[in-house]
Amino acid sequence: MPDSGEVRPWDVLVLATFAPLGASASVRLSPNLGPADLGVAASIPIPRGPGEFLVGVISDSPGPGSIPILLTTRRIIWFERIEPAPGADDRRPTLSGRAADYLDLGPEVVADGATVDLGMGRVVPLPPDGRRLAEALATALRALHRAATTGEAPEIAPALAERIAGAIPKALALDASLADAGSQRASFRDELLAASPRVYMTPAIVVACVAAWAAMVASGVPAGDPDSGDLLAWGANDAVRVAVQGEAWRLPASVFLHGGVLHLAVNMWALAGMGPLVERLYGPLRFAALYMAAGVGGALASTAIGPARTSVGASGAIFGVLGAILAFLLVRRRAIPPSVLKPLRSQSLGFVIFNVAFGAAVPTIDQAAHLGGLATGFLAGLALAPPWPRRGTSAAGLARSIFAIAAVATAVVAACAGVVRWRAGTITPRDLYRDFAIQAAPVQERLIRTVHDLADVAGEIEAAGGESTRADLAARLADQEREGRANLVAFDALRIPDPRLREFADRMADAQREQVAAVEAARRYVRSGDRRDLEGPGGFIRCAEAMKRLRQAAGRLHEGYLRDNGLIEPADRP
Repeated sequence: MPDSGEVRPWDVLVLATFAPLGASASVRLSPNLGPADLGVAASIPIPRGPGEFLVGVISDSPGPGSIPILLTTRRIIWFERIEPAPGADDRRPTLSGRAADYLDLGPEVVADGATVDLGMGRVVPLPPDGRRLAEALATALRALHRAATTGEAPEIAPALAERIAGAIPKALALDASLADAGSQRASFRDELLAASPRVYMTPAIVVACVAAWAAMVASGVPAGDPDSGDLLAWGANDAVRVAVQGEAWRLPASVFLHGGVLHLAVNMWALAGMGPLVERLYGPLRFAALYMAAGVGGALASTAIGPARTSVGASGAIFGVLGAILAFLLVRRRAIPPSVLKPLRSQSLGFVIFNVAFGAAVPTIDQAAHLGGLATGFLAGLALAPPWPRRGTSAAGLARSIFAIAAVATAVVAACAGVVRWRAGTITPRDLYRDFAIQAAPVQERLIRTVHDLADVAGEIEAAGGESTRADLAARLADQEREGRANLVAFDALRIPDPRLREFADRMADAQREQVAAVEAARRYVRSGDRRDLEGPGGFIRCAEAMKRLRQAAGRLHEGYLRDNGLIEPADRP
């Protein structure tokens, strides 16, 4: 590379020749370049020849994952995606770099649609809408080839030449900084791959979450929008269940459940983006520990803050992964190159700020879980951050990991015990009633349906005449009896800690028993014609009347509970 004060005519010519390309939105010219413009090339050391420096980048979507075309003072560099061979263990595509010196191009350089054909099988793909850019690039490459081989260079306006000459020192300094940043990033990437050539925990977590969702759907839970009852049946987090009923297992279980396919897809996309980096920084065991610690911490925060609610999802754990990145950048900031540290820190903080602001604007988002997971992940990350760079796993290193993981697990369990004990004393009647309503709604609906079905056949029982009519009625009554008995089993399964709500549920269950008894009596009457089964003690009419009285008593208990606990106004009816 020439000295920063040296300006060579060739360099001025190259910059002037490529200047028309700057009209395209896909082109960035030096010295107005940044690491983001280089895309994947920012992490790849690009060897420079003597006096060679970067003058332009072509990319349709600047960013870390973009695949750019690089223009230097000596050559054009582009990348080709190589798909893995059939049966290869690593199924990820790779990038292969190619380069062509301006001296070796020849006059056959032509634009072909959105590509530039350099001859000899060398084709440079441009952005899909780059037809005009392809023409301009081909023209510039032919001009540089002609100048390099014949010395015939197009005339450059003095004012343009002066501006370019003044910008070259900046371009040289920029190229040096970009080359240094690329070398640092490549070195850091090599350290990551040396520490963990493959990641295991991140894909395992994704598989577990997808499998849990698939199992829910296979059991009949709606794929897109399951209700609270469905989620609770599978292990969703809920303050009443955790703090009052002692179901602390819901805290970790809820991390693997999701409220629909969209919720699952967004969370798994975020985890797949951040998880591999953090797993390589911390190692698989420490990563798994901090992921679960953050997930439980987020679920615990959701349990502790605000009214009781049903919550599921990996978002608290994913925020914890982000918190672990921030912790690692704080603890190991001297071990990470500045070219890696600064953008990673900015991206992480930006993600946190955006999601916190978004969560504050959307009431349905469980902000407590996000912030609880973030804080827990940060603290766990501080405790679990390993030395860097990591070099394999020794017996001593494994022992340190186990000790650190045990310490974090102990802290999380202690926090859970304390918060759950405190939360049990803050549960309100409204919280208890909400949990009761979620449980009781299906059995109440079935009770009402069986009562209505019984009323529908009441007028047919005594009038049943012919054999076919009695057979049809008997079949309908048998179905009603089966449904009533099944609902009694569901009533017995209700877990209701509040004694007044328990009494209300018991009265409804008693009404269901009378419905079953009424159906049994009706079936006997249809078979025998004995009017005692219709009108006598234990007969259809007596049981139906008892069922009605019990439902009325249950309604009074329900109304009294709501009114006494301020859940309805005195003039309201439930």
